[in-house]
Amino acid sequence: RKEYQLMQFTIAQMNDVEEKVNSLFELVKFRMFDRQVNGEIFEVCDTLVNGKPIHGHAVNTADVINAGLDIINTLSKHYDTYAPVFIDSGESVTNLLPSQSQTIKLVVSPAHEKLTIKEAELVA
Repeated sequence: RKEYQLMQFTIAQMNDVEEKVNSLFELVKFRMFDRQVNGEIFEVCDTLVNGKPIHGHAVNTADVINAGLDIINTLSKHYDTYAPVFIDSGESVTNLLPSQSQTIKLVVSPAHEKLTIKEAELVA
């Protein structure tokens, strides 16, 4: 009975930690613990977007880029430090997550044979 109560307490603690961490992010959620079929619990740190892991081919490039921005935004806010963010493959994203950091979007365009630098409008 005591072992069962200890397990229930541990699960409640894990759920609380996961909930607190996930409340800090807008788009990204983290799965901090994985419960096996046999009841054993493993510590993991899977990054999820819409319930799907961002590694592999479960989510598209735009979601991966926005997930990265969400993580950067949260850490920047927490540490009150804002550095420029380079967004590679920027053509993959139509709706970029807003950021207080300066964003530099790198885009491949067949219309430009040479490097072109274009100043974008400021986003408030």
